[in-house]
Amino acid sequence: MDSLVGTQIGHYRLERVLASGGMAAVLEAVHVAHGQRVAVKVLRRDLRRSIDPIARLVQEGRVICSLLHEHIVRVFDYGTADESIAFIVMELLQGRTLAGLLDQERRLAPNRAAFIARQLCDGLHAAHARGVFHRDIKPANIFLVDGQRHRDFVKVLDFGIAKLDSTDPGKLAATATGMTLGTPEYMSPEQATAATIDARSDVYQVGVVLFEMLTGNVPFRGRNPVTIMQAHLTTLPPDVRSVDPEIPAALAEVVARCLAKSPDARFPDARVLAQVLDRFAETDVSTPALAGGPDDFTATVVGVLRLPVLGNRGDVKRYSRGLDASVRKLWPAGNAPVEVRSILDTVARLREASGELEMEVAARRADADDLARTLEARLEPIERAVQSLSKDREAAQRALAETVERVRRLEERVRVLDSEYAEVYERLEQQQNALYQAAFAAESATDFRGLYREGIDTDMRRLASLHTQRTRQAEPLERERAESLKWMRTVADLQNQITQLEISRLNLEAERSTRLAERELLKTDAEMRAQSLERALEHQNLELGLALRQAMAVTMGAT
Repeated sequence: MDSLVGTQIGHYRLERVLASGGMAAVLEAVHVAHGQRVAVKVLRRDLRRSIDPIARLVQEGRVICSLLHEHIVRVFDYGTADESIAFIVMELLQGRTLAGLLDQERRLAPNRAAFIARQLCDGLHAAHARGVFHRDIKPANIFLVDGQRHRDFVKVLDFGIAKLDSTDPGKLAATATGMTLGTPEYMSPEQATAATIDARSDVYQVGVVLFEMLTGNVPFRGRNPVTIMQAHLTTLPPDVRSVDPEIPAALAEVVARCLAKSPDARFPDARVLAQVLDRFAETDVSTPALAGGPDDFTATVVGVLRLPVLGNRGDVKRYSRGLDASVRKLWPAGNAPVEVRSILDTVARLREASGELEMEVAARRADADDLARTLEARLEPIERAVQSLSKDREAAQRALAETVERVRRLEERVRVLDSEYAEVYERLEQQQNALYQAAFAAESATDFRGLYREGIDTDMRRLASLHTQRTRQAEPLERERAESLKWMRTVADLQNQITQLEISRLNLEAERSTRLAERELLKTDAEMRAQSLERALEHQNLELGLALRQAMAVTMGAT
């Protein structure tokens, strides 16, 4: 891929290789007009003549382009450039993958692992709501972005082998039923057998990632992919607590349920799993006991003294609930200081507004998801037809090439025969001319019998043979030329049909871009307002916690 550095794809100049994989490479690039820095994913050179990899990469671009979610990498553009170079233009992320973090730290604390998994579930639920299943969830495809609202901000990468939910499993050859795609260490049992998959397959993979974050290893290893996939099918995964007994039992149960062999035994979808992870964070009281103070008072405020992780909704709820309990404990008669009451009033208003906004966000998301599914359903038959016609066109082009080659060989044989015929004829002509000239020079009556007997029998037989051979080539040559013309017309007709469908697809894509962009803008606006409220609540909770600490210090000093 180094050969692409310095070249331009669309409006983007490629500057350096960021990463390279089995199917594609990711390069840092800059928009030549306004200087925006982006990441461009480009198909490997040796795959650019194959329909499936091109279709898979273009599918990835289209899939992610329609998934505007904070925990899914943003796609700005996609398509194919000159020389069948399929590409995706994405946001340029700063940070590292979860794989890089695990290489450095090997294992993560339970609450941190659950927080990363919870964000991962958020992104996957957004994809599942659009009928898209990732199928390759692993640490290398989970990016932890720097400079965001909180630490360990997750972005899901690489939807290259995503499965689109469709009644037609052959929508794209790249995702057709019967193909085993994915990374063996992270495959669900149904993936390993190329069976039908749904959201629960991704839930299984989240379980594998959780297992690895907690223990430092994947549940199953083997000498080869087949051995590993067989283990996913038949071997029970180890209990994470057998590696580290300090892992909370509740979280161990979550991992075990994710890794159930039967999809029916797992969490039904990523949303439910996210809610369970939130409840785990809410009940996590892994804070050392305080020294000093009355035991019951100390026990009440234990959960308050550990500040919540920013962005961790469950942890924020734990903290908020602890604050409420502490306020009731400190001022059971409701006579809290003015500054505390002011903060409590602000928190109450923010919570009420947050609840209302949460319902608005859910409605906006559902509206955008419904529209996306409707437009996708209209797009599916067009894409299926293009795929089918493209395969027919490839077959017709192969048949045309074979026919053209047969015509070429027949024409070459005719040319050789014609060349030899001309050569023999020229020799005969020269011989006859010489005899005629000699006869005329003698100024006597010409005996034509003598002219004929002057050794021309052999040449005449050769000419007759060449003429017969050439005549025999005429029929197959005419037949192959007619066949060639038929295939040329077939290819042209198929290309015309594909072009018309592509025009329809582009028109539908334009419609989707406009209509879906409007819905996504409304959804994003609601989400941004929700994030602002979330940050305001986090700040007010922090202020309330500090006020409680001051009050607690006064109370404990008075005793």
